Amino acid sequence: MFPWNYGFAWDKGHIIFLGVFYTIVLVVLATLLVAAWRTLRDFRRNRAASIVWHENFEDLPRVERACRHACTGELPGRVCELGFNCGQCETHKALVSMLASHSAAPALMKDVIDDSLGVELPLDRYYHRGHTWLKPESGGTFVVGLDELARRVAANPESIELPVTGTQLTAQSPAWTMHVHGAEVHVMSPIDGEVVETAHGEKGWFLRIKPAQNASFCHLLRGFEVVRWMTREMERVQLMVSESAAIPALADGGAPVDDFAAACPQADWRNISGALFLEN
Repeated sequence: MFPWNYGFAWDKGHIIFLGVFYTIVLVVLATLLVAAWRTLRDFRRNRAASIVWHENFEDLPRVERACRHACTGELPGRVCELGFNCGQCETHKALVSMLASHSAAPALMKDVIDDSLGVELPLDRYYHRGHTWLKPESGGTFVVGLDELARRVAANPESIELPVTGTQLTAQSPAWTMHVHGAEVHVMSPIDGEVVETAHGEKGWFLRIKPAQNASFCHLLRGFEVVRWMTREMERVQLMVSESAAIPALADGGAPVDDFAAACPQADWRNISGALFLEN
């Protein structure tokens, strides 16, 4: 069938076959070259972490992909399909615009601490769905810490591995690693930025970040929506504990205990911590 084969002749059938065959070969090669070029371009633009996040996000259970407006009760049952990238969501933009027109859009609340859940939730900072918070500091930097629910689930990590100063972080990608309950947990960065200082929690935070010039804050929770989201998250953890350990509560006198794992060692904390940090 090919010119180098014995008995080949340049007749109409062979010419058509060769035309189709080499057309397919060229299409396959062109597709591979375009894919390789796009992959290289994405790596150069630091988009690799974003691609990995979106792939992992699709594997998360629906309960972990709940839309922020489902958590607040505005759109019950709605599931996010955009990797929590609210800046690309037309529904979110419309709701924020509507709330802004009524002066009800969520905002940072300086010196306001909500304790309605039995834990202190400072509302002077942004909250990420992976249970980190981001607090603005003087000089244009932000400090990053674990919220109260994450702190109580991972009260005594076996080890903490922080990035070195100068590391460039990407939102939704790992910022630091903890070994918790025998599992390796990757704590997500809330924004794009550069690590300028680290701490092991002794200052109340783990990283100080200088945001990238184009860093987006749109996907982060703030104000009243933080309390409603945290209410849902605490109920979710309580349900997972009850299902795995058959005990009724993680509270002592109406307030959540300080170390959940110590209070209920029978629970499957390996999977619970994975679900909390969006790794299940």
